[in-house]
Order: sequence, then structure tokens, then C-alpha cells
Amino acid sequence: MSTCPNETIHVNSTTTSGTLTFNADMTYTTSVGVSGSETATVPLSCLSTGGTTGTCDELAMVFNSGIFGDAGTSSATCTMSGSNCDCNIMLSVQPATATGTYSASGDSLTTMSAGGGGRGTYCVQGNTLTIISSPDGGTGLSDLVATKQ
Repeated sequence: MSTCPNETIHVNSTTTSGTLTFNADMTYTTSVGVSGSETATVPLSCLSTGGTTGTCDELAMVFNSGIFGDAGTSSATCTMSGSNCDCNIMLSVQPATATGTYSASGDSLTTMSAGGGGRGTYCVQGNTLTIISSPDGGTGLSDLVATKQ
């Protein structure tokens, strides 16, 4: 589906779960999956091609047809609301595994893996590790809170 001027997508919730292991030999392993829900409002005019307008049921089938490939699943229902399709979408992305090395100095943490690296600050309080990072030196921030098992 291409971008449509009046299409809106609202993320209702996301949940990240998995494992993160820092080893004494300065290597780490992570396996993290994500699930969530979102609501999409798609004008019927966005479903038109070649003089034919698709239906909300057909749009739901597109969302349900494996838009993630082997990486995850989606489950969607779409209903007509005026001249729009309102869709509720549940998403689940399979856990992704990464391994690499890390270094820590003071409250700074640096990770390196085949997919790139990240830098951030960390704090340990009791069994809780908090990492605030900027992956690959970008401007976005991520906040990870992990509990020792």
C-alpha cells in the first residue's frame, strides 16, 4: 500500500520482551521480540486503482498476508466507517538475536556487533539495569530497563 494523504496510523501499545546477557569476557547476547497494536484509518479513495475500489475486507487481507515475511505476524480486522476503513491491527515480530562486544567506563556503555554499534549511559540499582542509548550515534534515544533473573 502506498502513502495516502489522509491515511492515519496510531500506535496503541508496544511491548518488548526477551533476554540481554552481558558476559565477563566483554561479549553480549540479546534476543528481543516485539508485539503491539495499532489503529489505521484508510480512506477508500486510497484503495482505488484502475477504476476499481478495494474493500475494507480486502485491506484486512493485505494486513493479514504476512507483511513481515518470516519476521513476524499480523492480525487485522477492518470495518467501514463512512468513507474510511478503520482497521485494528495486532502485530508480533519474532525475536531477533544479536551478539557482539561491549565496553563500560564510568556510566558509559558502548556496544559493537556485526549490525553496527551503540553508545549510551547506564545505571544499576539492585537487580535493575537501565540503559539510555543512541543507536549508531543517531539522534533518537531508546530506554531499556532490564531486571536480573
